[in-house]
Amino acid sequence: MNQTLSQICKELKLSRKVIQGYEKHGLIRSCGKDRYGHLVYDRKSIERIIEIRFYQKLGFSLKEIRELDMDDLKTVLKEKKEEILREKRSLEKRLSMIESMINGEIPDPETMRNVLKEESVE
Repeated sequence: MNQTLSQICKELKLSRKVIQGYEKHGLIRSCGKDRYGHLVYDRKSIERIIEIRFYQKLGFSLKEIRELDMDDLKTVLKEKKEEILREKRSLEKRLSMIESMINGEIPDPETMRNVLKEESVE
């Protein structure tokens, strides 16, 4: 059954701008308008919206989702996993430095410079 944009927003707890952004990026399309002129979406489009949200939660950008090759999904997921692991290591380093600083160990400028070099490489 087709649903209007506002029905989908309410059901999926999304803003109109989010769904309109998906349309702007060419990820979904409405299947027409109802008799009141409201945009309507079919079941396939609604499932696509859910799929897009899922991949966003995994860290994919809308551009990456648009270009996602389902035949090569395993490779893409492995790459995303590595990217997330790099981010995790970076966050763990920052957290450790913050903990050290809370405990009174303020780094000298040379240590700060080295941290900046490490961060720019990752």
